[in-house]
Amino acid sequence: MQIIRAILSSSVAVVAALVLSSVPQVASAQASRTWVSGVGDDANPCSRTAPCKTFAGAISKTATNGEINCIDPGGFGAVTITKSIVIDCTGVLAGVLNAGTNGIIVNAGAGQVTLRNLSIDAVANGSGQAGIRVLSAASVQIDQVIIRGQTGNGIDVLTSASTNVTVTNSVIRENAGHGIWLAPTGGVARLALFNSTSAANGLTGIRLNDNCSASVSDSLLTGNGTSGVAASSTGGSSTISLDRVVSSGNRDGGVLVKGAGAIIWLANTLLSGNSYGFFPPVGGGSYVSFGNNRVIGNTTSDGVPSQVISQL
Repeated sequence: MQIIRAILSSSVAVVAALVLSSVPQVASAQASRTWVSGVGDDANPCSRTAPCKTFAGAISKTATNGEINCIDPGGFGAVTITKSIVIDCTGVLAGVLNAGTNGIIVNAGAGQVTLRNLSIDAVANGSGQAGIRVLSAASVQIDQVIIRGQTGNGIDVLTSASTNVTVTNSVIRENAGHGIWLAPTGGVARLALFNSTSAANGLTGIRLNDNCSASVSDSLLTGNGTSGVAASSTGGSSTISLDRVVSSGNRDGGVLVKGAGAIIWLANTLLSGNSYGFFPPVGGGSYVSFGNNRVIGNTTSDGVPSQVISQL
């Protein structure tokens, strides 16, 4: 009998151990692809047939390097991203209505983040802070995103280590601050902007501080409260390259440099309808033209580039 009891006791212990060991694996399982829906529930596993309601609910159930997709139109709420991930809502109207907070915070360390086909809107409540705030990431891709009505900046990059931010096919408009603002506290922040619009923002369309560079092409900067694009330097370099860009109807300058380390390069660019085309450099800085720009119809002065160089 003792032998039988020992065998039974051992069997029960083994079964219990197997059951207990399986519980955390189920609870902690994350999917490589999850889904949100306007009629979803964050208590769901975020599968295609049982979607979540919000991005915040889905992100904890999505594996690193995974992807969140949208099944149907909806408002999916603000979210903080702390790992490499893709949020892609191609084909539906996916909204983030941020009241009293940032729309999307990217704090992904050395991760890579993609945000595609989103509308980040604070117009209805007028209390959103930044549409997208980048605190850390190796790279951030923003594609086909509309950001408007923020009380701060449309996009701000406040990283403490080097990062690359790419904005394509997007519209940043009617924000109280800058359309896009790069002000890293460490490393170098790099921006690439293609086929996008920064319009009717309270300050500049694009503003760079120290240790930043930007390449802007095939884009429109218009109706902003100060300048279309501004490079500012208090010690570190601030460099912007413009190619096939229209900077028009801005209150101050089509382009503005401030500080000795600030440089704006221009090719195939139109500066028109601003107070100044080339705003007089403030405390240094320079404009380098490739000689194929059009500067016309600015109300105070078209201004002149600091240097004109021949095309290679």
